Amino acid sequence: MKTVQRRSLVDQVIDQIMDEINSRRWPVGSQIPTESVLVDRYGVSRSSVREATKALVQQGLLATRQGVGTTVIARDVTEVAMRRALLNAQPHEVLSVRGALDVLACAEAASARTDDELAALERNLLDRNAAITAKDFESFVEHDVAFHLTLVQASHNHLLIALYQSFDESLRHSIASNDLFFSIDQLTEHEPHSLLLSAIRHQDRQGAREAARAILSIAHGHEPEIFDQD
Repeated sequence: MKTVQRRSLVDQVIDQIMDEINSRRWPVGSQIPTESVLVDRYGVSRSSVREATKALVQQGLLATRQGVGTTVIARDVTEVAMRRALLNAQPHEVLSVRGALDVLACAEAASARTDDELAALERNLLDRNAAITAKDFESFVEHDVAFHLTLVQASHNHLLIALYQSFDESLRHSIASNDLFFSIDQLTEHEPHSLLLSAIRHQDRQGAREAARAILSIAHGHEPEIFDQD
């Protein structure tokens, strides 16, 4: 990597770090190299590296913990702003907006999914249902979240994917807080998740929308609105 040229050294270090984050060489959740490594890599002083990381911590992109290091927690300030807005929003507001994204993502996935993505969805659903049978609540939440996130990825709509990623924690909370896990009749072919997978498999956009709405009705605490079974 080229040594940073003298301009605003702090600003250039910030640019270099952001390039690493945006390129996903340093993905969200990963630790960035130590201060001494960055000093050698960029050819700048410790104070320049320290000021750059401090600025990114203040923006909400990095987090520093004593004894742990500095971790990437967001890719851009828009994502940070969205997460802060979510923290300040009422739960029903979060659920409503995420629900609209769910319905759109399912319809888009029905059109755009690949065979590999369909196979991943099938595995997610099998693992989710196995967790229900085994009464393994933590595994259920993990695989149910994976199912929904795979659906969004299968939409191949990059803006939608970026927006939905901000809802990751609310998705886990809503799945963990509803009583879907405790419903004995959820493993039939007419259960909304199974219907959704079938619609995605057959590239049925309208069927995917309806199944997504049925899943959301459960999240809202209502009886699911299942299709006509004939």
